[in-house]
Amino acid sequence: MSALNTRRALLDKRLIVFGVLVGLAIRLWIAWQPTDELSWRANADDAYYYFKLAQHLGSGAGATFDGVNPTNGFHPLYALLLVPIFQYVGNDIDRGVHLALTLVALVSSVTAWPIYLAGKYVHSPLAGAIGALAHLLNPWVVVLTMTGVESAVYVCCFAWTVMAYVRWRSHEQSLHGIVLIGLLAGLTIMARSEGVLLLAGIVLDRLVVDRRMPERAIVFATLCGLFAAIVCLPWVLWSISRFGTPLQISASAIMLHSYAGMPADAIAAVEWYIGRISWFLPRYAYKILPVQSSHCTLVRGRDRAIMVDSSTIPEDSLVTCFTVFISHPAVYLYHRLL
Repeated sequence: MSALNTRRALLDKRLIVFGVLVGLAIRLWIAWQPTDELSWRANADDAYYYFKLAQHLGSGAGATFDGVNPTNGFHPLYALLLVPIFQYVGNDIDRGVHLALTLVALVSSVTAWPIYLAGKYVHSPLAGAIGALAHLLNPWVVVLTMTGVESAVYVCCFAWTVMAYVRWRSHEQSLHGIVLIGLLAGLTIMARSEGVLLLAGIVLDRLVVDRRMPERAIVFATLCGLFAAIVCLPWVLWSISRFGTPLQISASAIMLHSYAGMPADAIAAVEWYIGRISWFLPRYAYKILPVQSSHCTLVRGRDRAIMVDSSTIPEDSLVTCFTVFISHPAVYLYHRLL
């Protein structure tokens, strides 16, 4: 490694340490605000659903929010992480809220490391450092993290899974690497059910990459799916035994509520659905645009790095950082004005 690269690697690590300290300090400051302030300025309603659920789980009352009706309408990994906290605090709910948000702050800060490694494997250490800083210091990420729901745990598991896959993809493709990817994907699904789409995306990537040797992709998909299923199996079996379905019952309730107003007439139903899409797309398309533009920037920079020294293309990473960092707070403020 040249002296220039050594100095750059040291600078990247210092930037990450700085970002972790500042990002964690911001999150902890929010976590220890008075709970009456948190409840209407920072936390989502679902956060207190999780807190009460964890309190009942810790007291032996089971998976119930109201103490009477059992439920599986939650994402289990985050709920299980909260149980020791609310066992410790007992009836001191305020203290439990602060400690739960402290856990969320720590998990969100740790997520910077797999983001850095993934960016390093895909593009360059500088790209990884900027990605980590964008996660740590982006106001939109901080806002979402400190809502107190499962988002921080899900993003952390998601980032570790992506990092493990891109490392396996770009380095020695060993069997234990596939096992690790499968286990991490299982944890991601337990953190939030939509994590199954990440596993599907990884499998699809292997099918494309190994399209001339499909047996390799089939072995990869089988092993990843197997070890992900091992992680998810206890939850699935419990849900089926108690509720007759592996899916959260809250999902069925949301679907029923969302489509309760659909007209019976076919033409009117189509018009109703188009109206919902017309409302939905402008408000959520912005989440796709910065990710796609950032992806294109990274790929362009990576392709250029094949032909030229990577030290000549830091502007690609800076454009990526600017795109992701600016777009989310701007749209958040737009939503606040609606």
